[in-house]
Amino acid sequence: MHTILVTLGKLGVLMATCRDITKVFLSNATQDQLGANVMKIYYYPPCSFQALPKVVTSASGAGDSMVAAVVSAMVDGRTQDDCVKSGLLAAQYSLLASSPVPKKINAGLFTTQKVQIWAPWHPRLVLERVL
Repeated sequence: MHTILVTLGKLGVLMATCRDITKVFLSNATQDQLGANVMKIYYYPPCSFQALPKVVTSASGAGDSMVAAVVSAMVDGRTQDDCVKSGLLAAQYSLLASSPVPKKINAGLFTTQKVQIWAPWHPRLVLERVL
């Protein structure tokens, strides 16, 4: 296992990784290209706290929505930050919906431009260790 996402509820996500998650599909990449000899842990806040939903309609499906958006962004070849931020945005949409997966959710909501506008900040590197 190369990457673990740990949800922190309304506080965001921790991501522990031994490689750039956007490179996991490179079958012929070397370990050095993948960066697999360094463990990094990043903290991603959910968004600006002013943008957090005031009332959560349902938490059911938020994690599933987050993972689906992260994987979708990975398949699209987007940056690691875009992948995680897309997941956080998808989770927020889910929290505001009465069904586990919002009926109006679609890939157009998670373009690189929209994700960067929603979350213009960079994650904070919490730990970096050579393995």
